[in-house]
Amino acid sequence: MQVEVARSIGEQLSRDLDLYADHGTAGRSFSFRSLVRFWLGIIGLVCAGGATLEVLGPPPRNDGASSMARAPGLAGSTLPGADGPRAAVAPYSPAAGFYRTPAPAKPGSAIPAPTPAEADTSQSSDHLQPLGQQARSAADPMVAGQIPLSPGAVQGGLQTFKPATLPMVAEPRMITLPGGILRMGSNEDQSERPVHTVLIEPFLMGRTAVTVAEWQACVDARACMLQPKGRPEQPVTNVSWDDANRYAAWLSAATGKPYRLPTEAEWEYAARAGTETRYAWGNAMLPGKARCKGCGEPVSMQNPPAVESYPPNPFGVYGMGGGVAEWVADCWHRDYGDAPRIGTNAWDASDCRERVLRGGSWMADAKDLRPSSRDSYDASVRYPTHGLRLAQTE
Repeated sequence: MQVEVARSIGEQLSRDLDLYADHGTAGRSFSFRSLVRFWLGIIGLVCAGGATLEVLGPPPRNDGASSMARAPGLAGSTLPGADGPRAAVAPYSPAAGFYRTPAPAKPGSAIPAPTPAEADTSQSSDHLQPLGQQARSAADPMVAGQIPLSPGAVQGGLQTFKPATLPMVAEPRMITLPGGILRMGSNEDQSERPVHTVLIEPFLMGRTAVTVAEWQACVDARACMLQPKGRPEQPVTNVSWDDANRYAAWLSAATGKPYRLPTEAEWEYAARAGTETRYAWGNAMLPGKARCKGCGEPVSMQNPPAVESYPPNPFGVYGMGGGVAEWVADCWHRDYGDAPRIGTNAWDASDCRERVLRGGSWMADAKDLRPSSRDSYDASVRYPTHGLRLAQTE
């Protein structure tokens, strides 16, 4: 089998050399020496008994056609050839830790590429945790070449290889919420007016905010740059809106499920849980219902409570107030004057800088824990009381 694979690789190398000679070096980011080194390396890996990537085409170009040249986790690229499009270079999968054949693209599943500016987006404060990134050690399977391999399908005359097993991804627990009619807003603050009716379609909502343990999986996959702090069962904090969307995109790509931030209407619907009182349990703050300033118990200025520290609301959702302030999809508007009447439609804007936060944090006042309470913050800036909860369209 290895002899046949080596012969096929040799034929592919010959075609690539002809292509290189036909087109010259103009517009190409790899040299003749790089081309030869790439294919000799592949032949060496195959003859040694395995390879950690699927051989589907020549090395990626750095002219924008190849996703591998931009950022891990994006869709693969198709390279031009003398006889038409060449096979796609397999993209890097952060969740699986290897190169694999790209699956059909799903809306919202691409992982946004981190920009250099993100290394300095945290607001200047002693309370903000610095940007962290785990370094890979020699014990890492990707570094040490320890990922078990098994033969894959023959594609284009070449034998492909893939890991025998895929690593598991820690997913948030989701609850299916029925559709209904929401009377959204209140008259307690100008930003919550006017009270209006919104149609909510069935959707899935996170049972809790995203935890440190769940976020850590994204860091381990090198798809999230923010190193979380706290115990595994605590909500992840210091998250920007941009961070939250990157996590949702990575999780969608890793699991094949359409994770996203909830809309502002969906969030309030889940928080009210069919009630129309000031809080989900009544019109007054009661001890033992949530943690905040004025909630009836001491407040830790450093750490939020674990995600299931207090009773859930009638929908079975935990911590919709008094945990972390949670990002939603919508752009900030000062009132509901032109708000959407369909709950799945996020209220966006082309030049949006500030995004909406819901569910006052453990350091907020009791009035900020009302389901109708709204706040906003710069989408690219991190703050120690900000976190997220995910949703899915049913």
